[in-house]
Amino acid sequence: AYRIMNGLNINLSGDYTRAKVKENPADPSIEGKYIDRIPEYKIALGLDYSHESGLFASFYGKQTGPFYMDDANEEEYDDYFVADVRIGYKKKFGKSEAKLSVGCNNVFDKKYAATAYTSYGKNKYYPGMPRYFFTELSIKF
Repeated sequence: AYRIMNGLNINLSGDYTRAKVKENPADPSIEGKYIDRIPEYKIALGLDYSHESGLFASFYGKQTGPFYMDDANEEEYDDYFVADVRIGYKKKFGKSEAKLSVGCNNVFDKKYAATAYTSYGKNKYYPGMPRYFFTELSIKF
């Protein structure tokens, strides 16, 4: 985390993967192909704000790169971006703390597959979560 200014922090992370099949005696046709279902990259950005009054807010965005759905690298799933937001209030009571927040995950209601692959010549998709709202109450003793 990097502190931009008092109360505002930014987090940035990412990875790049170039995973290929080196050798496969059972199916030499996929040698040199990318391993299926592994995104080329992932990038995550988070912004967290907290005020001394107890108010806080956060934004989290994640970009997932394209990936192949099959061993032969014939079917490719596109990249996608999902964003989450939260706003809340926290209050300390001695050594205890109460926190109440509301938020929305998948703010832009992006339609994406959490898992996508090809099996017996057919593409299979398991949908990611649609936009949803939540409330959270936590108490630490």
